[in-house]
Amino acid sequence: MMMASKSVDSDMPSLQIGPGRIQPGIQDLLPSLTPILQNRHEKVQEQLVDLIGKIADRAADQVNPKEWVRICFDLLDLLKARLPESSPAVAE
Repeated sequence: MMMASKSVDSDMPSLQIGPGRIQPGIQDLLPSLTPILQNRHEKVQEQLVDLIGKIADRAADQVNPKEWVRICFDLLDLLKARLPESSPAVAE
């Protein structure tokens, strides 16, 4: 029985998913994602920041450095926008 399962597994093609296989490419996808950071829904922002982080970990070299700088400033603006919202809650 064990031999049969090994032969079945070896017959299946391996599925490889990575930054090189994404269509459109990362360099085209990332600039279209950053305007979504302006969405005010907290869950949307969290998921998008997580996705941008994964792209930065796995495919940072596929994106223009100037684009990364722009994304960093967008993320800083997002953090600054959330600070005034939490300040009154902290004061109470």
